[in-house]
Order: sequence, then structure tokens, then C-alpha cells
Amino acid sequence: MKITVLGSTGSIGVSTLDVISHANSLHPGSFDVDTLIAGSNAEMLAKQAIAVNAKQAVVSDPGQYQTLQANLAGTNIRCAAGLDAVLDGAARPVDRCMAAISGTAGLRPTLAALEAGNTILLANKETMVCAGPIILAKAK
Repeated sequence: MKITVLGSTGSIGVSTLDVISHANSLHPGSFDVDTLIAGSNAEMLAKQAIAVNAKQAVVSDPGQYQTLQANLAGTNIRCAAGLDAVLDGAARPVDRCMAAISGTAGLRPTLAALEAGNTILLANKETMVCAGPIILAKAK
């Protein structure tokens, strides 16, 4: 199953990656991590991306791009930064997208994932509080 994790460095994202790693240790290849997206913790994001062999890592804070790039040097993991990169990463075709970006910051990436036809695993109540009818309409 191909998966993207929005908010990978937060508590839910970390737990999600723990479950993925455990599942893959029992059944290799169960999960194929496409994209990891984080806010500003580029060092942790890079470590996560390497650990799960993600295809790409995206940091929302453009000021953290060089840190992410330096930490991923020598890997085949693509790195990107900024809001457009977050939205592009969220919209990549996957089987499941864990939407775990906290607060209203998770709304636009979640919508981008839905508009791309991805199935969302929603772990962010603010998205539903702020835009529940829109999210539900896009999910159908």
C-alpha cells in the first residue's frame, strides 16, 4: 500500500510511521511510503524519510530547505520546501494519505489530497470543524 503522511514529525505522524515500520518488519513491503511532509523540523523529517525509504520529503518552512537537502545528501530521496511543494506532495497519487497536520494548517493539504482522488485517513479535527461540508463533498 502506497502512503503519504502529512505531519510526519508530529505525534500522530510519528505513531503512524512506527506502525508502518512494525508492519513492514513483519510483512516486508506492506507499506511503501511515498511522501513525508513536515512543518519545520527538517532534521527529524530527513531521519524519518531515510528510515522508511520515502520517495520524497517536503518541509513547509522554506527556510529549512537547505537543512533538509544536506541531511538527505547521498540518498535518492527527493526534497522540496514551501507551500506549493506541500500541496504538490499531498496531491501525489497514493492508496492512503494520513492527514495529521495539526490545526487549520492541515486544511489545504488535505483538500489537495482529496482533489487528487486519494483516500484520506483524517487525524485532524480542525479540518472537519472548519470545512466539514467541503471535505465531505470532495471525499464522495
